[in-house]
Amino acid sequence: MADYILYDGECPVCSQYMALANLRKVAPSIQVIDARQRPDLVEEHRKNGVEINEGMVIKIGENVMSGADAFATINRFAAPRSAFPKFCLRLLSMGSAPRLLYPALKFGRRILLIALRRKMI
Repeated sequence: MADYILYDGECPVCSQYMALANLRKVAPSIQVIDARQRPDLVEEHRKNGVEINEGMVIKIGENVMSGADAFATINRFAAPRSAFPKFCLRLLSMGSAPRLLYPALKFGRRILLIALRRKMI
């Protein structure tokens, strides 16, 4: 399969983040896939020890990244439509920022899904 990002399409923050990243502009070959629409991919990653509920997944070539690593990669490649979001995403891709921030983002997603009465993937 081609390169892709697998994310939770029922999480409003995840969906907005993917829209903000605007990856189709800089990497049109990378497919942005809602994990809830592709249980086969979710299962494939789970068999390989990657849990989608622990973080989005990005596959480029043979490289598979998840969680904070995927977050940092997406932030580096993101092409938001205005300068301030681009600056913020670049900042969030540097140094230890992704590893420090991602656990809070993951926790926030779980709370949001509970509040919205949506199931985990």
